[in-house]
Amino acid sequence: MSYQEFFSFEIDSQNPYLGIVRLNRPDKLNTISAPFYEAMMELQQTEIVRNTNLRAIAILAEGRHFSAGIDLNYARSVIGTPGRSLYGVCYWQNAYKFWHDFNLPVVVGIQGACLGTAMELVAACDFRIAAENAKFALKEVDVGISTDLGGTTRLTQLIGPGMTKLLAMTCEQIDVKEAQRIGLVERVVPLEELEEATLKYGRILAEKSPIAVQMCKKCINIAADSSAQVGLWAEEIQGIYTASTKDKAEASRAMMEKRPGNYILE
Repeated sequence: MSYQEFFSFEIDSQNPYLGIVRLNRPDKLNTISAPFYEAMMELQQTEIVRNTNLRAIAILAEGRHFSAGIDLNYARSVIGTPGRSLYGVCYWQNAYKFWHDFNLPVVVGIQGACLGTAMELVAACDFRIAAENAKFALKEVDVGISTDLGGTTRLTQLIGPGMTKLLAMTCEQIDVKEAQRIGLVERVVPLEELEEATLKYGRILAEKSPIAVQMCKKCINIAADSSAQVGLWAEEIQGIYTASTKDKAEASRAMMEKRPGNYILE
């Protein structure tokens, strides 16, 4: 299987350090299945891990909807397969975990429906830009399961346990205004501006000191997963490290000279 059955990947035409991932099955509403997760992991290893020039990732989706969630036709075809869930969930979690854990910052643009496991995908990204027509719902309980690719974990960190319980248990659909109010999305833009707004943030991230941006992401992730003291230790460690890098010196010069930085990841 090639990841291109589900995704496309390109380097941004304006910034060679920004990689653009697109969900690319609009005729299927970008629905999600086991092959989708496996294709995503193939793309990650083939196009991202091995490309040391990349400094940021933008995720977009073709078509009217970001994703209508699980591919129900595929799900019906594998129901009852012995051991599939026991094997699959642990393995498929890696597809979304990558975006959360990998050093590079990840911004995602969301339009139309973002349902079920698609919400788990966007929750794994670093921040979310949503179009005014975006709508969100966790539908797993309606089909007799619970979220299992980070929904009850990362959404709890984003929007708190009470709101996560409300959405996950009732399957209530919310519009983009409510999504922004509860902290599920960070920016809301008109639909026609979504791609450019998402790429704008990707380019901003790709133009800044890559070591500083990556350390910032790591420290925020550590702070979200641990005690305040552990978070402060992480800040201390990265502060000592980044202060001595060539990129830190270049960032200071670039700011004083009002020009883009010329970073070398050292």
